Amino acid sequence: MAGGLLEKAKQKTDEGEGMFSAVGDADKPDLKKEKDDSTSSEKASPFDGGLLAKGAEKQAASSKPLMLYAAVTTMVVAMVLLYMLGSLPAFSGLGVLALIALSGSFALGHVASINAGSTIRPTQWATIIVIYILLSAVPYSAGMEWSGSTAITGIEFIDDGMNITVTFRQTGGLLGDTFDGGNVEVWVIHGEVETYRASHEATMGNTEYGAIGTVKVSVADIYDDNAFVIIGKEVAGDGSGDWLPDFLETSYHIYVSAGGSDGGAASLSSIDMSRTINDVDAIAAPIYSQDDSECDGSKSSCVVGMVLESWLGIGNTDEDAYLHPSQIAGWYTIDATFYYVDGDQEMITFPTITVTETVASWTSIDAEFGDGVGSVGEYNSYLLLEGSTSEGDTLDRLHFPRVDVFDDYGCYSLTVSATNDPLWGGEPVGETTFFEWNEIIADDGNGHYESEEFKQVSSC
Repeated sequence: MAGGLLEKAKQKTDEGEGMFSAVGDADKPDLKKEKDDSTSSEKASPFDGGLLAKGAEKQAASSKPLMLYAAVTTMVVAMVLLYMLGSLPAFSGLGVLALIALSGSFALGHVASINAGSTIRPTQWATIIVIYILLSAVPYSAGMEWSGSTAITGIEFIDDGMNITVTFRQTGGLLGDTFDGGNVEVWVIHGEVETYRASHEATMGNTEYGAIGTVKVSVADIYDDNAFVIIGKEVAGDGSGDWLPDFLETSYHIYVSAGGSDGGAASLSSIDMSRTINDVDAIAAPIYSQDDSECDGSKSSCVVGMVLESWLGIGNTDEDAYLHPSQIAGWYTIDATFYYVDGDQEMITFPTITVTETVASWTSIDAEFGDGVGSVGEYNSYLLLEGSTSEGDTLDRLHFPRVDVFDDYGCYSLTVSATNDPLWGGEPVGETTFFEWNEIIADDGNGHYESEEFKQVSSC
């Protein structure tokens, strides 16, 4: 029947598939499409939109980063404490190590939550291990000593250079205690040779960076030879053609260990650790005049005075013809004699000179030997053996007048020697140079010419 119930049902079926139910009047029923349960699982949960579902989503979203935050926070705290380890109580390194381990456990928990309870995969284990090696193990190992460490923070030469004050800082390690005072071990290596090892008492004071202390060491106890050695010569780079010494530096290194920790090291000044005089040069330089009032007879020039000069320091005998000794600060005495060889007579016996570091002093009565004080080793190795006058010398050097240094023509010698203080070892060193003082008579074109000559010779 057209328009009947069956026709309407067919029409509804054509509009869409699914279950329908009849609603409305019995004469004019209407069909309403019901929900298809077969697809409900794909579209929504029975709890869609419920409080429990929303709470579960929030818990899942928030629980994962909490573990990550905990891992990062504990790692940051551990690294800060590692930086402050020197000012923390003893064995605090164990606590820092525990914090790093705790941070690692939080990181593993974070990964496990990401895996939704599944086993942590090998690649994830490897990633965590590498990250923690980079972030914690390497800095921890680099900044941490298992038994602690000692660092030398200062070196000062005191008591006129006779002693050294060593300032050091001690940091407790993972298995070591903070050093609060007592004996520290000190040793010194010069080049490759250990020259000293002993225990010294030190007093410590704590600061925010660790325990700070000082210890005093005698330079004489650790010294065995010069730190600087001249091994040859080289041409000066200024184009002058002069020769300069070629140095080899064999440094002194001092070590301090406090509380059984690893020793800290520092280099000692090689200038301050070169104290042994091993080379002396000496020369007598004549002062000439052409004044008839000063020259006897008809001589056109004559010697009116003598400058006695010396150089004292470190040198190389193989290069002595090219180089004067290089300067050093030292403790030694100097003796000098100007001698008339042919007459077997001492003309000038200079009073003994005492050198303390770079200050030279001697006794001079009535200014016979200058003003009694000089300098050697501060700027160069030169020392003038001062005489009683500067007249006639264009350089105004204090020199000895002719009457004091000459007896007659012939051979003269100048001997200068240096004796080191026994503290610095080394044999006495010196040099003797020979000179001839002669009268020259020659034809000047008018039948006669006279002068004097003073020159260095190899021997007499």
